[in-house]
Amino acid sequence: MKEYEELGLSTADVNSIAGIDVSDQLLQKAQQKTIFSQLYKSVNVEEGHNSFKYPKSPSSTITVSQDVAPNSSIAISGYVFNAGTIIPRKNGVRVELTNEAIEDASSSNKELVQVMIDEISNEIKAVNDARAFTICLDVKYNTLTAGDFAGGTLASSTLRPILEIISSTFNTGSISSWDASDGKILLSGSVSSATVVYSYSNQAKSSSQYQDCATPKTITLADIFLMRTTMRGNTIYPDVCLLNDKDFDNIFIVEELSGLWVGVDSYKTNSPVLEGEIGKLLDLKVLAGSTLIPEGVVALVDSSRLGYEAVFRSDVKVEFLPESFSKRISVWDVRDYGTSDNLAVGLVANGGSICADL
Repeated sequence: MKEYEELGLSTADVNSIAGIDVSDQLLQKAQQKTIFSQLYKSVNVEEGHNSFKYPKSPSSTITVSQDVAPNSSIAISGYVFNAGTIIPRKNGVRVELTNEAIEDASSSNKELVQVMIDEISNEIKAVNDARAFTICLDVKYNTLTAGDFAGGTLASSTLRPILEIISSTFNTGSISSWDASDGKILLSGSVSSATVVYSYSNQAKSSSQYQDCATPKTITLADIFLMRTTMRGNTIYPDVCLLNDKDFDNIFIVEELSGLWVGVDSYKTNSPVLEGEIGKLLDLKVLAGSTLIPEGVVALVDSSRLGYEAVFRSDVKVEFLPESFSKRISVWDVRDYGTSDNLAVGLVANGGSICADL
């Protein structure tokens, strides 16, 4: 993810805005983690192009013809690479500084500029990372209404695995539990006007690379390794494991883990570290700190097969507003993401606090 100066705000720009020196602290990374967007291969698209083509694999595995006689032909497997297309999406943010604040050369002015830059950087990062999360898992939404619960309080959907309950309304009652992998939601109380909106991963649905936790409400190392084995059986080799902070203690309190886990503080000096990386579990880099991955869900990703981030344009514009005696700073960013291989992601689900085996 590009920092503010890469978006077009240079040290000279900020000096001209604030009339002060920019401290080194201003150039540090903003707090918002770019967990998902960093997993894509980033490509700067040449100016003037309004789309980006990238190689895309079909939703199947390669079938190799084995033990073919020397004089025999190799059968056509039907595995055909295709091209995906990324269309640019524009995100932007605008802030204003009053001339009084700009002209104040006190220490508080430095803090003002720093806050402004951090706000811009954080907001754009958050929007881009949310978009990367949506593309990575192909997040979609489904609504269950009273008719889906007809004859009882349990509704089932083929649109699964469920990632998160987005909203719900009832006359009385509430959501009792849900089975994320089986797409089932159980209500308690009246369902005469029930409406439940949930998100699900169409990526995992399409590839069938998702599974239940062995024990509902609890994600274990065994669940993660089982999903890893499934993916490796499809010739996909996940290198990243993403989880919600709330699930960390349940997964990593096992004493036997000591031989499998290496904390990031124990890495060799030159080892590259991803944003949010807290350690390695065998050959999996474990990433936490994202507010996007729901509680009770673990995502395994083969980042070499995931896809591309196409960066079309990043701009900044500074305007003087005489009517309000202020300066307006507008920053916008034009990019989007595309998945190369539908098998690059696998999910473990049904580990949330009110999940069940329905």
